Amino acid sequence: MTINLGFEREIKLVEESTWGSTPASALEKFKVTGGSFEPEIEFAQDDEINSHGRKKDQQIVFQSAKSNLNFNVRFCELMHDIFKHALGASAWTSVSISAATDIAFNATDNALSSTSTNFISNNMTIGVIINVTGDQLAANQGLAKITALTANKATLSSAWLDLSVEPAGDEVTIAGDYIRDGSTVKSFSGEDEYTKITQFSTATGLTIRSLDINIPNKGKITGAVDFYGKAHSLVQATIGTGSETAASTNKPMLSGAGVEKFFINNAASGVADISLAFNWARELHPVEEVGEENPTAVGLGKRTHTLVAELLFESEAIHDYFTAQTALEVDAVFKDEDDNYYALSIFNTLLPAASIPDSANEICRISATMEAFDDTDRNAMCQICKFAAA
Repeated sequence: MTINLGFEREIKLVEESTWGSTPASALEKFKVTGGSFEPEIEFAQDDEINSHGRKKDQQIVFQSAKSNLNFNVRFCELMHDIFKHALGASAWTSVSISAATDIAFNATDNALSSTSTNFISNNMTIGVIINVTGDQLAANQGLAKITALTANKATLSSAWLDLSVEPAGDEVTIAGDYIRDGSTVKSFSGEDEYTKITQFSTATGLTIRSLDINIPNKGKITGAVDFYGKAHSLVQATIGTGSETAASTNKPMLSGAGVEKFFINNAASGVADISLAFNWARELHPVEEVGEENPTAVGLGKRTHTLVAELLFESEAIHDYFTAQTALEVDAVFKDEDDNYYALSIFNTLLPAASIPDSANEICRISATMEAFDDTDRNAMCQICKFAAA
């Protein structure tokens, strides 16, 4: 009888509070399309030849762990944690204003104003994307991006939400969660269970080296995460504590004719056909101590955030505008069929020079690789926002 080790498997993760130490917590199942936890081992070889003419054994001098997991992007807690770890954020920040009756909608300057609600103390900040609901006018509901802010006034990008005049009185809710890139080291413990034979491949201290999110023109939105970890083991009992948390039942996110929303410098992009590939990467520096076979900590090095965009423009004029910009702010929004949203943003990037067709009647298509740079106004390079379905 042959035991199938390839498909009778379950991948599980749990967030660590101390790097390299599995907490006394339940593991959460994570639906993947491929990947595993593996050891990385460095050997010192004894090159002395014995009486039989053979070299002697190798000796392990250092070992760590690695993993690469592939998955379909879905709205779930583990995906939120992966985004948080990849950006080096300490936690998600929540904007939560519920059933406020003092918020008015102003069409003249496309702003929300309030007599008593303090927008800043409710974690709103310039560049954050929020979800506005509760007003009786449909034009005043939906995702919006803040372009200017005081305690009692939030100016919004009209490309996102073009407001209609409405006095205060309706119960308005403003919500959303966001993270920006930081320098916090976050890690997971992971377990790959071979369910038919009750064997476990485990790893601790799994720290993200890179995260890729690929949004095709049509199809499933996919991801791949590459980890560096402290230690790998093959064991016969789970490393989790208590009952496992079931995998999310939210459906994978899809893209149809491009993404849900795509903005360039807070303006409609004029792009008819979009494929996007986001990458967040950083150098990791393991701390090696004398007498220790595994790393004892990990430090962060240089971070890079890039976007590779395949763009089909509707007109040469829009193409010319796009390629003429010296600095770009880019936002991509996508969702699942239950209206759970993610919004991925780069605050400050440059577009390499691109050639344009000779004829104004030709379709304008470019492939551009854009790298994020520090935006000093927001002290960040990029941002991810999430919005759970109402």
